[in-house]
Amino acid sequence: MKKKRNWFLRLLFVLFIVFLGLYIASVSGYYETQVGNKVALTEEAIRDFENDVLE
Repeated sequence: MKKKRNWFLRLLFVLFIVFLGLYIASVSGYYETQVGNKVALTEEAIRDFENDVLE
């Protein structure tokens, strides 16, 4: 006889793993680093654009 698998416990386990991953990413500063990189690239692009307009 095959054991009946408990789908609720599997779903709960998967959600817990996803939560841990997101929590660790937020605590380690991964998201802030990504946003900071985007801002730096945007400021650099603005400076390049302003230099192109001046030329």
